[in-house]
Amino acid sequence: MTYFKRAALTLSLLVLMSPAFAGTGEVRGLTQEGMIALQNGKLDLAETKLLKASKVAKVSGPLYTEYAESLLNLGALYDRKKKVDDAAAKYNEALSIYKKAYGSKALQVAKCYHGLGELYRHQKQYLKSIPFYNKALDIRRVSAPGHTDLAESAHGLARTFLALKQYEEAQPLLKEVVSIQEKAYGPDDRRMVKTLYELARSYEGANKTNLAIPTYRKVISVLKLAYGDKNPRIASTYERLGSAYVRTLHYKDAEGAYASAIEIREAHKKKYPDKYADCVKDYVKVLKKLKKDALAKEWQDKLASQK
Repeated sequence: MTYFKRAALTLSLLVLMSPAFAGTGEVRGLTQEGMIALQNGKLDLAETKLLKASKVAKVSGPLYTEYAESLLNLGALYDRKKKVDDAAAKYNEALSIYKKAYGSKALQVAKCYHGLGELYRHQKQYLKSIPFYNKALDIRRVSAPGHTDLAESAHGLARTFLALKQYEEAQPLLKEVVSIQEKAYGPDDRRMVKTLYELARSYEGANKTNLAIPTYRKVISVLKLAYGDKNPRIASTYERLGSAYVRTLHYKDAEGAYASAIEIREAHKKKYPDKYADCVKDYVKVLKKLKKDALAKEWQDKLASQK
């Protein structure tokens, strides 16, 4: 073995045996265990693992690497445990570290702002969450345009506005999220469903029911591709669509929507009898609006016979 090869091998062994390298391996192992526990709702175990990971990370490398990341993980944990002050302290410590290391417009800084926005939204401190989401969005729109991280912050702020019943403010954010999700996942991915429901809700809350109708139709299309034609979630969406048609006085369209819902509800009526009954009752109301009294009575009698 040549001198240079021996020197390289010696250097590699020294790195592997160094406290920093050993600490990094331990941090990653503890972090993985802690995050799995957090995902499974084992919050006390998660706290034990993540606190230990943070303690090791603080002395095994630069603060702006694994230690700062450990603070974000602890912030998310304390958010779940409803320990608001502890969570905020962790997020703010990480924020200070990242600002010093990378500057105030870094994506790492945006992660801290987003975490604080999520924290206060989860604790229903909505007005407090808004400026943090906006700070995260200001950075992510410049440094991560079209990225799912940007969609995450836009979605959080939109949900805040929905909680405050500020529907007009929520709409452009939800449309932005849908646009990003379509490009990231494809136009018919089921991960879009929740956003589309929220967008429809924002339209209805702002008395724009005519815009909610095509949104519900989009949801139905996505759900059918994901789950087939007979999934109960599709029936629920048909019912929402039928209700939207009723509010816009399009009773014939409402009849079609409720008829499609009933077809699915009948396939699941043993498991969900109350949902089936409610759907039939709404369908009967529409039939009466259309003066189809004989058909309405037929459905009423059918429902009565099954009780």
